[in-house]
Amino acid sequence: MKILCMEDQEEKYRQIDTVLRQNNIIQVVWEKNCQKGLMRLLGEEFDFLLLDMSMPLSDIDYKKESFDNFAGLSVLKEIKRKRYKVKVIVITGFNDFEKENRIVTLTELEREIKEKYENYYVGHIKYDSTSVEWQRNLLQILLGK
Repeated sequence: MKILCMEDQEEKYRQIDTVLRQNNIIQVVWEKNCQKGLMRLLGEEFDFLLLDMSMPLSDIDYKKESFDNFAGLSVLKEIKRKRYKVKVIVITGFNDFEKENRIVTLTELEREIKEKYENYYVGHIKYDSTSVEWQRNLLQILLGK
């Protein structure tokens, strides 16, 4: 199983990577922004994409004020447009996202993603570094454990 993890926070990625490696998933590739992640998808095949929803679009945008709360949606749109064959798991620590001066809940966001990207989206993980529940949920989706 080969996994691409698009995640801008190194500590979160390290925790994800550790859980995967402890379960014999050793082909894990990490990209910190949308642009590099999409380039990686263009050049390689992956079974799964672990996709953070909020991250920089490129290295140039790697300032906190330049983050895109919905960068993951941009990635999903491109995956659908180019018809990449990859299963997507959204992994986020947020319950709510700000969009055009209103709050979008994770539940609302998931409903939109399921509707628009049903051929790619296989679930979401609510990440919490203080809990192991996200780890169990991730392994359940990936391995059926």
